[in-house]
Amino acid sequence: MKNILVRYWLTAISLSSLMTSCIKDDLVPLTDQGTTVVRFYEGSENKIYFSPFTTVRKVDLFNIRKDANSNASLQQPTAVKLTASRAMLDAYNKSHNETFEWLPESLYTLASTEGIQKNSDGYTFNFASGDFAKDMSINLDGSKWDISHKYALAYAISDAGGATIKPTGDSIIVFVSIKNQYDGTYRSTGYFTHPTASSSRAIDKDKTLTTVNLTTVVTEFADLGGSGWLMWLTVNPDNTVTITPKGSTASGVIQEGVNTYDPSTKTFTLNYKYSGSGGFRVVTETIKLK
Repeated sequence: MKNILVRYWLTAISLSSLMTSCIKDDLVPLTDQGTTVVRFYEGSENKIYFSPFTTVRKVDLFNIRKDANSNASLQQPTAVKLTASRAMLDAYNKSHNETFEWLPESLYTLASTEGIQKNSDGYTFNFASGDFAKDMSINLDGSKWDISHKYALAYAISDAGGATIKPTGDSIIVFVSIKNQYDGTYRSTGYFTHPTASSSRAIDKDKTLTTVNLTTVVTEFADLGGSGWLMWLTVNPDNTVTITPKGSTASGVIQEGVNTYDPSTKTFTLNYKYSGSGGFRVVTETIKLK
């Protein structure tokens, strides 16, 4: 019996030593492997949307990360310079057919200036010993906001203070917009009646309604968004809806029948038509929030 117990304990000790040895082999100490990388944590875009507000609200725009390759690198102070790029925003607007404006400084102040230095063309983020992340946060004044405008900021890392700039995280555009209560993704169902019977068709598709101002959203006209036909839907105080043609839409749009918004079901009920060769094109459409 004693011999059995001795053999058991010797086996247990051997297995414990073997497991400890394996664990030690798997541990990789933080050394000078690779390089220290600086990047925008959110990637190339960060979209921030709010419901209308009239107070001052703290908004986190983006986060700068310093991915250190060693403890020595982490303890090394690093100055990372960000350069504002209006050209980047202009290029985005052109390629996406958008109208974002540069966020004016009259609408915000920096929420914290600790370690952040404002320059003529951007900011310098000063990473102290042991710092690995810093937030860019602002205090946004909703009382000064014009809801008909959409704003954005764009920055590129122009100097990483001796670290490597990550190619997929070297720049960012931050979009800051206000959404009204009608903004969202809807399901549109209805019918498009054409003077030529073969061109008549059912409408059954998703539509995005995007804020124009406090009471108006823009969306595609019938199912002709692919041709640049748009319409503004303005919800009046009595919940009737005014349709205004935009984009390439024919100017002679006539509303007839029921054109209302039901706030309890978040549904637009629309009836409208426009003239063309051979007669009127008549649209009956229900647009309900998904």
